[in-house]
Amino acid sequence: GTRKGQWTFFLGAALLLITMGAFSWKAFCGNQDYDTSLNDSFWASWSLFIDPGTQTGFLPTEPLHVKATVITLSIVGELFKFSFLGLIVDMVHSCLNNWQQERFRIVFTGHVLVLGWTAKTLFLLKELIEEDISC
Repeated sequence: GTRKGQWTFFLGAALLLITMGAFSWKAFCGNQDYDTSLNDSFWASWSLFIDPGTQTGFLPTEPLHVKATVITLSIVGELFKFSFLGLIVDMVHSCLNNWQQERFRIVFTGHVLVLGWTAKTLFLLKELIEEDISC
């Protein structure tokens, strides 16, 4: 697809996943920090989706369904962020390839390129200068 289509898809997917997470939280969870109100459900979903450290705030004594929801939302969020990072890396990679193709060639004529430096390099340069002067 096009770059614009990929970004649109990612934005739509993020909104859909956060909304699904919020309704999952509203239906199955609720604890002392986040109740089952729509506002708290969206905040819990957003926090678990975006911030990888949010799940550490949940106690080990939480019910199993809360733990399962927290783990699921965290894993989905991490997978989304990895995919998003992959899209950014692909964008940078294609940009660098374009720059390399457009700006890679530099045309010089009448020049000599000496690669490496050894004890004989000064002798070589002296010979090249003498040859240039004699021509």
